[in-house]
Amino acid sequence: MKKRHLLISLFGGLLAAEASVSCSSSSSPPENLGHVSQAIIPSTVLSVPVRWCVIGNDANGDGVHDPGEQGVPAFTNPEFAAPKEANTDILLWRRHERVSENVYIPGANVTLRSALTQPAALGGNILHFPVIPDPDVSVGQYGDELVFERKSCQRLPIFPTDTDAINASNAERDKLLTACAGAWKTILDAGESVNDLGIIALNIRRFVNQCGQESTDVAGIGNYRQPPGNFPYVRIIDNAFTLGGTPLSLGGSDDQFEQALAHEVGHSLPGTRPGDGRSGLLHTGISCLMSDPTGANATDVLCTNGQAVTATKNLMNPFPLLENVDSDSLNEQTNLALSQSIPDQFSETPVNGNICGGGNACPTIVDQVSHVRDAATFLGGCTFAGTTNPCSTVSSIRTDARDDVDVPAVDLTILVAREPSESGETIYAHRVAGSIPASLGRFDVFKYLVFADLDNDPTTGGMPSSLGFSTAFRGAELVSLVRVTPIIIDNAVAGMTTDATVWTFSSGAFVQASDSGITSEVGQETDISDSFSGLSSTTIALASTAAIHIPNSIRGPRSASYRVQAMTIRESSGSVVATDVLDESPEETGEVIHTAFPTFPICSLSPNPVAALAKLPRRRQGCCRTRTSRCC
Repeated sequence: MKKRHLLISLFGGLLAAEASVSCSSSSSPPENLGHVSQAIIPSTVLSVPVRWCVIGNDANGDGVHDPGEQGVPAFTNPEFAAPKEANTDILLWRRHERVSENVYIPGANVTLRSALTQPAALGGNILHFPVIPDPDVSVGQYGDELVFERKSCQRLPIFPTDTDAINASNAERDKLLTACAGAWKTILDAGESVNDLGIIALNIRRFVNQCGQESTDVAGIGNYRQPPGNFPYVRIIDNAFTLGGTPLSLGGSDDQFEQALAHEVGHSLPGTRPGDGRSGLLHTGISCLMSDPTGANATDVLCTNGQAVTATKNLMNPFPLLENVDSDSLNEQTNLALSQSIPDQFSETPVNGNICGGGNACPTIVDQVSHVRDAATFLGGCTFAGTTNPCSTVSSIRTDARDDVDVPAVDLTILVAREPSESGETIYAHRVAGSIPASLGRFDVFKYLVFADLDNDPTTGGMPSSLGFSTAFRGAELVSLVRVTPIIIDNAVAGMTTDATVWTFSSGAFVQASDSGITSEVGQETDISDSFSGLSSTTIALASTAAIHIPNSIRGPRSASYRVQAMTIRESSGSVVATDVLDESPEETGEVIHTAFPTFPICSLSPNPVAALAKLPRRRQGCCRTRTSRCC
C-alpha cells in the first residue's frame, strides 16, 4: 500500500531583525463560548498550552545534548531534521506551531502554545522543554516506545505471552507519561501556579512492537478519556523519520507540516457535551465510523472506511476510501469544517429504535468547529490569545511512582485536582495503572480517597484517622471517598457500581455531607493508534480513573495553595490487601495543589507585521508568530 504523502501549504515566516518584541499583560471581553453555527468561526482566538517532553539521557540536566548522551534525533541532533532547527526547544516548538497555522487557527481559531510561563514567575530562569530518560531499553533503540501490535510475528523471549507484551507496553507508556507530567510539575510549581496545562506531547524515536520490529504501522497515538477524568496526551515519532530529505526519512513520507501530530491532538481533545457518548473529540464520526470503544470489540477495531462515498476526507479521516492523497486538494487534509456533515455515530439517543454505536450510524451532525472550541475551554491553561484571561478549567496534578504496588488498580500514578470554570465543583481523580473493572473480584471493594487541608494549615481541621482510615495526615477540612463494588449475578461479577462520600470538618468533628451534586464515576483510557497508511485502531489502555465531583458549596473555601494526601485501597473479604499513597513519608504531610492561573508571555510586534512581511524570509527565526502575535 502506498505510504502517506502529506503536502500542506505553510503560512509565511516570522518577523526577524526588522521586528522587535515586547511582552505585557492585556485583556479582552469574554466570548460567548456556546455552540456556534457550522458556517461561523468565532473571531476570538483561544490559546491551548502544549507540554512537550523529549526522550534523552540528559546526564548533567542542562537541557541540551552533550557528547556521549543518548536520545531521539530531536535531542541528539536537532539540525538533522529538515528544515534544520537550531536546537531541541525550537524544533519541538515548531512542531506544534505548524499544527496551529495549518489546522486549528484557520479551522477553529484555536492555537497551540508552549506551556512555559513568564520567566519572572520561575525565578528568572529560562527553561528548556523537559528531557526525560527512556524507562525501558530492553526493546529497540534508546527512545523507542514499546507498542503491542496485533500481527503474526515471533515475540521476543522476554514476552512469553501477548499479555506480558501488553502489560510491558502499558507500563512504559505510563512511566513516560508520569515522568513528563512530573517534570512539568516541577517547572510550574516554581511559579506556584496550576500545572495541568493543555496537552502533553511526547516526542519518541519510533514505536517498536513485541517482536522487536520497528513498527511500520504506527506513526502516532492519541489518548482520550471521557471528562472529567480526561488527561489528554499524545505520543508522536520523531520528525527525522517523517520529514522528507533526511537520511532517516521513511520511504515516501514528507509530513513537513505535522498533519500526523494535528491528527493525534484531535484524538486527544476531550468531548464536552453531557451524554453524547463521544469520549475523544474528533474520534467518533469524524475519524471514522467504528465500533463502540466501550464495547466487546474495543481491543481490536480497525476503521478504514465506513463513511458514505460522498463524504469528503478531512484532517481526522484522510483516507475514507483509501485513495491516493496526492489526487486531492491540499485544503481537505487540514480542514476542520469539511467534516461537519459527517453523521455522529455515538449519540446515545436511540434513532428509529436502534441504539447508536456498534456500526449503527446516527443522523445527528457533528459541528467540529464548536466542538474544538468547547474542548479548548475544558483544557487547563486555555486563555484568550493575546491576553492573560483564562477561558478554562483550573487543574493541577500530583504524580506517584508506578509499580510500587503489585495491584494495578490500586497503583496510583496521577492525582488530578480540577475545578471546571462553568460547573462550580471540584473534581478529584485518581489515575491508576490498571483497569478497575477488570480487577474487581467477587469479594473486593476498591476505595479512592483524598484528604485535603484546604486552608493549608495543619493545626486546624481534623485527622482523617478518626474516620477509620490508616493515615498520619493532619489538618484536613475535607475527606472524599469513591467506593467501587462489584455487581454479582449468578455468583459472578457482572459489572460494578460506585458511590461517593464526602466529610467536612465542622465544630471539632467530621460531618458527612449530603448533596445530590456529590457523584462519582470510573473511566477508562483508550489509545487510538494511527498508521502511515491511514488506518486507525483502538485499544483499551488499561489505565483507569476514579473521580469524585464535589460542589464547591459543600467543599467550602480554600487557599490558593493547599495540601492533599491521596490513598488507594483494595479490600477483599473485609481485609485490606493493598494500599498506595501519594506521599510515602511517615509523616504523610501531603503534597501541595496550586490553583493560581499561570502568567504566560504576551507578545506584540513592532513594526506592524503586515508592513514588515515583504522584507522577511519565509522561515521563522524566533519565538513569536505573525498570525496571532504571541510568544512560543
